[in-house]
Amino acid sequence: MAIDVACAVIQNQLGEYLCVQRANGKMMGKWEFPGGKLEPKETAFEASVRELQEELDIHVKAEELLLEHTELIRGEVYRLLFVKAEILSGEVTLKEHQNALWLEASELTQLDWLDGDWPMVHRLSGL
Repeated sequence: MAIDVACAVIQNQLGEYLCVQRANGKMMGKWEFPGGKLEPKETAFEASVRELQEELDIHVKAEELLLEHTELIRGEVYRLLFVKAEILSGEVTLKEHQNALWLEASELTQLDWLDGDWPMVHRLSGL
């Protein structure tokens, strides 16, 4: 059974995308779209709202599924659900990440992304 993970794809008014860098664990230093594992009976949209409030202190609206990608990570199957999200309030405050950047689509490929996030990076950057 796959582990479902919500990944929020957020653009600012300049069209730049929010990227966050992991601060700990085996994937420390890798970049990702913010989010986290779904709780039982939670949708990807609900998980995005909850996780971004917990991890970045921002309130978002998440309503559209952009991409679903399955990735095998350390022997476990993860289903990554990339959702389009919009910041409604708050300022990005790093609680669980070591860095955050706003990048244009053409700049995304310069980062060292988690393997599972590459399909979304490629889609956004037109590769």
